[in-house]
Amino acid sequence: MAPKILDEPAGLSILSGRNHTRSRNPNNRGHGHSPPPAPTALRYYPSMGFLREAWRVLSARPERVQDVISPAVPKPKLSAAERSAIAQEMVDAEAAEPDESHWDVKARVADRHGISLFDVLDEHVKISEAEDRRAYARENPAKVAKINLDSREILDLRSVASTRMRVVGSANWVTDKQRAKYGGTDYLLVREPKNKFDVNAVAVYGKGRKMGYISAAKAAALAPILDPLPFDSFQIGGTSVIENSIRLWVDVPKLPDLRNFVKTLGTAQERQ
Repeated sequence: MAPKILDEPAGLSILSGRNHTRSRNPNNRGHGHSPPPAPTALRYYPSMGFLREAWRVLSARPERVQDVISPAVPKPKLSAAERSAIAQEMVDAEAAEPDESHWDVKARVADRHGISLFDVLDEHVKISEAEDRRAYARENPAKVAKINLDSREILDLRSVASTRMRVVGSANWVTDKQRAKYGGTDYLLVREPKNKFDVNAVAVYGKGRKMGYISAAKAAALAPILDPLPFDSFQIGGTSVIENSIRLWVDVPKLPDLRNFVKTLGTAQERQ
């Protein structure tokens, strides 16, 4: 009875320096030139496209590990526009074949262009995330909430030492284009004591349009300080969207400095 040959992961054999040229024939081991067989998991689960791609790279039988990182076979040099076009083709192919493994679809498109899918993976991720945001915006249109700035009693807190924090929940109130339109360097904090989800809620407004909220933990600490003040809006600084990011950031006053500021404000009002 012929002895059973156990599959050996290619990565281990490469690092150990063993000969990769082996035959499936147990009586002619070491004289064949067929590639090492894929591990059982890869043979019986073809949908594991990522591992199959890694196995394809490692099964090239390089003489040195460095050849795995920098293969001797030259790859076509792609411009940024070409990488984006191939990545978009991958996204379109995934949408056209939703029942097939996305890794298999990407690998097939990459093979058509003679490249590895990892060459355009970053561009694919950016395009996919943008598509997801657009789909979410279509299914969940942003709510609109505005305030009249002329009728507000505003206290300027921009002189108080602050911590930069992300505006949360902005996807529910503004689209990607509206972030840039209503964002900027000046924002208003507005308390919402009647908010049905959080009585401590502190909303963030930009140019009169609601942009989102301060985190619940920070709002719970701010609310007891802001509520006794004879103002309904509090001006703070912040930033608008930047390249490759849709997040909005605001400069929220540090609690000890805000308390000292309120005490100073109260003393000044008493003197008047």
